[in-house]
Amino acid sequence: MRKFFIENEKGERYSLNNETGIFLDSPSGLGQTMSVVSADIHKGFFKDISGDTEPQSSIAGDLVFTKNAYAVYRTFVNWINRAKELYLIYSPDGTEYRRKVIIDYIQKTQLDSLRWLRCPVSFQCLTPFYKAKATALNMDDTSDAMRYDYTYDENLRYSASSIAGMSCELQGQGHIPSAISFRCNGYLAFPELTLTGQDTGNIYGKLKMNLTTGRDQVLYLCSKYGETSVCIDGTDALSYVDLSFDPWIRVPNTEKCALVLSSDDDMSVSVELLMYDYYRTV
Repeated sequence: MRKFFIENEKGERYSLNNETGIFLDSPSGLGQTMSVVSADIHKGFFKDISGDTEPQSSIAGDLVFTKNAYAVYRTFVNWINRAKELYLIYSPDGTEYRRKVIIDYIQKTQLDSLRWLRCPVSFQCLTPFYKAKATALNMDDTSDAMRYDYTYDENLRYSASSIAGMSCELQGQGHIPSAISFRCNGYLAFPELTLTGQDTGNIYGKLKMNLTTGRDQVLYLCSKYGETSVCIDGTDALSYVDLSFDPWIRVPNTEKCALVLSSDDDMSVSVELLMYDYYRTV
């Protein structure tokens, strides 16, 4: 049996399955909608002239308050209006998926013959679905985190610096490119974090920073949709980022990629890496 919950930024949640006198009835908008525009050439339509665009999704239904309906309604709306962030949790088969949402409306009605309060509600979605628990990945030490300062010249000579780094292999499993959360604690000199396709050589994002972090400092990168940030010890560090590269690393679902962390000096770090797969519908 599918289940729904609403959760705030603190992890506090309301069940919408009637355990506490509230349930979400007749939900809609759990599928996907695309707004594809195709060129009309003679007798065929050829996708695509505008790129695949997706309208902002909304999930609607009726919030039904069954026990002491008016009092429970007041407690619930007070709670959601105090929340800084809201997440709609959807569990179709025991696995929880979440979407960041805002409340578009809650319409208050009158008690029906059962003394239930049926209130139409709409949740505007700010992200696609993603699993409530991200995939944890391990980065291993590598000795081939190469940085090439010069290309081949007319004498076929080149220069490169081979700095030990860390790397891992990853591939998105969702419907759109996956986001990462990268936390690195320790000494880094002018660090680079690069995601490269193993088959195509495409660079799917590079965080290149003009700074050195101390042994007790934490570098944090988040590329979650709607929550992108680069911080040092919780303070915004975007001014140190080389924006000639795209720092918001997102992992494609089309090929395996190598994520490599390198430094201009020997590193002494610990790394936490999480990947968030995103789904249009689940």
